[in-house]
Amino acid sequence: MSLDVDTVIARRSDLALAAMGTLARRTLRDESSRIHRKHERPRFAFAVSRAGRACYAGKGVCPHVMAWHTPGFGWKLGERRMSNLSDHMKGLSITAFGVLVLSPDALLLRLLSIDPFTTVFWRGVLMFLTLAAAMAVVYRGRVDLAFRAVGRWGLLSSLIYAANLVAFIYSIANTAAANTLVIMAAAPLLAAIWSRLFLREPVALETWIATTLVIIGIAVVFWDGLGRGTWNGDLAGLAVALCLSANFTVLRHRKHINMVPATALGGLWGAIAVFLLGLTIPLSLNAQDVVVIAVLGLFVAPVAFGLITMGPRYITAPEVGLLMLLETILGPLWVWLALGQRASDVALSGGALVVGTLLVYFTIRLRRQTVVTPQTSG
Repeated sequence: MSLDVDTVIARRSDLALAAMGTLARRTLRDESSRIHRKHERPRFAFAVSRAGRACYAGKGVCPHVMAWHTPGFGWKLGERRMSNLSDHMKGLSITAFGVLVLSPDALLLRLLSIDPFTTVFWRGVLMFLTLAAAMAVVYRGRVDLAFRAVGRWGLLSSLIYAANLVAFIYSIANTAAANTLVIMAAAPLLAAIWSRLFLREPVALETWIATTLVIIGIAVVFWDGLGRGTWNGDLAGLAVALCLSANFTVLRHRKHINMVPATALGGLWGAIAVFLLGLTIPLSLNAQDVVVIAVLGLFVAPVAFGLITMGPRYITAPEVGLLMLLETILGPLWVWLALGQRASDVALSGGALVVGTLLVYFTIRLRRQTVVTPQTSG
C-alpha cells in the first residue's frame, strides 16, 4: 500500500511541475510579445530551472526552482539596468564617469618611485583580482562563465589590452604626460582606419582629412621629443594609440559580448609577461608606492577601464572620441597643478592641433548622425 501512495505522490509532483512549466512558458511568451510591442522590459517573469526540478521531490519546492527577474536585473546574467535612463544616456554616463576616474592616472603614475615594469606587474595583478571579485558577485560565484563567454575575440582583446598596459606605463615614465595623452587621443580616429582594413567599412572624406592633420600634430610632438630625448616615450604613446584603436574595433565588432572579463585578463597577461621576462622587482615598493599602487590597482584602473569597456556598447564612436578628450585635457592639468610639470611649447602646439582637429571632427560626425538617425528611424 505504501508503494501505491508513493506512486500517487510522484505522479502528482510530475503534474504540478508540468503545470508550472506550462505557466512559465506562457508568461515568458506573453512578456516577450509585450516587450516587442512596447519596447520595454518585463515587470516580472519566472522560469522553472532544471536544477529546481531536480530539487523537487514531493516534499516542497527548492528555492532555486523560481528565478525571478525584476526591473533591476537584465535578461542576461550579469547585466544591470539603470532605471529611468535610456541606453544612449546610460552609455554617455558610464563612459564619462569612466574617463573622469581615469583622468588622474598619469599623475598617480608620476608619484611612484618604482620602475615602470614593476608598476605594470602590480597594476595588472590588482586590476585582475578586483574585476574578478566583481564578476564573482555579479555571476554568483561562477567566474568561469564570465571568462568563457568572451570567446576568442575576448582573448584577442585581452592580449591587445596587455600590450596597451605595458606601453602606456612605459610612455608615462619616459615622456611628458601631455605628450602621451595627446597621442592617445587619436585612438578613436585610428579605429576608423582599422575598421576600413579589417571590417571593410567605408571611411568618409573628413576622416582622412582629420587623420592627416592629427598625423601632422603627432609628428610635431615626436620632433620635439627627438630634441629632448623623449622619443622612446612618444613612440610608446603611439603604440598605446594603436592598441586602443584596435581594441575599440574589436569591441565594436563584438559589441554584444561583455568584454569586461577580457579587460581583467589583459591585466593578468601583462603582469605575467613582465614577471616571466625578469623585468620586474615586485617587492621594491616603499610605503608611498604601496598606497598609490593600491589606489591605481584597486580603484582607478578596474573601475575606469571596466566602465570604458561597457559604455561604447551604447553610444557611437564620435561620442566616445569626444568623451575621451576629457582625459587628454584633464590628465596633464592634474600633473601640472600637483607637480608643476608641463610639456614644451612645441609639444603643446602639436597637441593643440591634435585636440582641435579631433574636437571639430567628432562634433561634425556627431551632428551628422543626429540628423541621419531621425530620418532612418522614421
